[in-house]
Amino acid sequence: MATAERCDFAKGRKILFGGAGGANFIDPNAPDCKAALADESRTVLGEAQEKWLDVALGESAAAWNLLTQNVMVMTVAEGTVEAPRHYSDAWAGYPPARERLFAALARRRTANPVVLTGDIHSFWVNELANAAGKPVGVELVTSSIATSTYDKSGVLPLNPGAKFHDGLHNGYVRCELSRNALRADIVTIGDREDPASGAGVAASFEVGSGDPHVRRMVPAEGVEPPT
Repeated sequence: MATAERCDFAKGRKILFGGAGGANFIDPNAPDCKAALADESRTVLGEAQEKWLDVALGESAAAWNLLTQNVMVMTVAEGTVEAPRHYSDAWAGYPPARERLFAALARRRTANPVVLTGDIHSFWVNELANAAGKPVGVELVTSSIATSTYDKSGVLPLNPGAKFHDGLHNGYVRCELSRNALRADIVTIGDREDPASGAGVAASFEVGSGDPHVRRMVPAEGVEPPT
């Protein structure tokens, strides 16, 4: 469970978590927000789960390690460079906890970590890096099947780690694993309100074994994404 306090950008104070929903955007440069964001006692997973995950990573002999969870790991900066806004109910609201996760992956020498995130009402393909800028791995984020979508295309220039975003379509991410590579297809639905609506692959990406980066694959001839 997330820690009970967060900085509230809209009201300029800390408020109690009310569970899912009701999140606010924060100004990470505001003094009270800076203090909260730097607090190493705040956690996304909780102490027990952090310890469990660290042990599990150390015991894993898998060629690929998929971490499934429901909120964005990469910080998506909104607003402007001069007046940034960060979403507080994601890993962006807990930088020390995120650094501990990244440090655990490095310390345990976790093979091919890939984060599967969602749904969060939009598609993202992100390259993750720690606070020092060292690449960590790839995050694949799925949109929802049937709920509303949120288009964040306007903030992509502020987020160079985002290699793909689609906030207009519903759908899912389909992954295929081999020892040498992970392939991810962004499968989008034409119309979520039409049960007969078709689906198609809007984009495909590949992560090579041992490579913390992602590359976009060239579409197969004759394959068109849904409109």
